[in-house]
Amino acid sequence: MVGLMRDDAARDAMRSFGFDERVINETIKELLELYGGVDAWRLIEDGGYDVLLTRCLEKQEEQARQVAEEQVAEEQEEEHEQHDLVLQEQDQHVETDDLSTTREAVVDTSPAALPSGEALPVYAHNPVEAIG
Repeated sequence: MVGLMRDDAARDAMRSFGFDERVINETIKELLELYGGVDAWRLIEDGGYDVLLTRCLEKQEEQARQVAEEQVAEEQEEEHEQHDLVLQEQDQHVETDDLSTTREAVVDTSPAALPSGEALPVYAHNPVEAIG
């Protein structure tokens, strides 16, 4: 019962600083394990929970740093994905240009596209006679 009262008092003291309940619980558990179980309460309570407060602040900073790192990683991933999409769109545009150029070259039947001296029957008004 004494442990619960000490536990509640420590939680109340840390809540007054605005710490998240999870941070408080994890920190109390860590300190009890570190200092040797239930007998560690003297060390935790010493100095108005100074050790507990310090460790809660450290834990909160660690969590904030981790969240910031995750956000940066997500932003970098999004930028990478956007860059990949732009590259894919550019590749598709180049492939489309290549196809249209190829189609134009295959379909182009203008006299300028034929070697000199030759003409398609469609363009030849008079039969071409062999020189000879």
